[in-house]
Amino acid sequence: IAGEMQKNGGLMTKEDLASYKAVERTPISGDYRGYQVFSMPPPSSGGIHIVQILNILENFDMKKYGFGSADAMQIMAEAEKYAYADRSEYLGDPDFVKVPWQA
Repeated sequence: IAGEMQKNGGLMTKEDLASYKAVERTPISGDYRGYQVFSMPPPSSGGIHIVQILNILENFDMKKYGFGSADAMQIMAEAEKYAYADRSEYLGDPDFVKVPWQA
């Protein structure tokens, strides 16, 4: 990896890779229509997004709209829009900022 980075103008070095330490964190979880969903916590924003989007979608009878319908896609787009807006406002690495993920 370090060799490819060096050949292609990357900044990561062999020393960077050697000093990397994985951080184990407690996964986030949420409920969606009777299922418990677990996903990765911050600093990744994916897990929070999934739970937040599912929480929004739970307010709609998605079967009623039909898979792939314009209405279903609009609801999905709006749920994603709100989740990404929250990411811009609130999310970060919990080692450096307070992340309000238990709302």
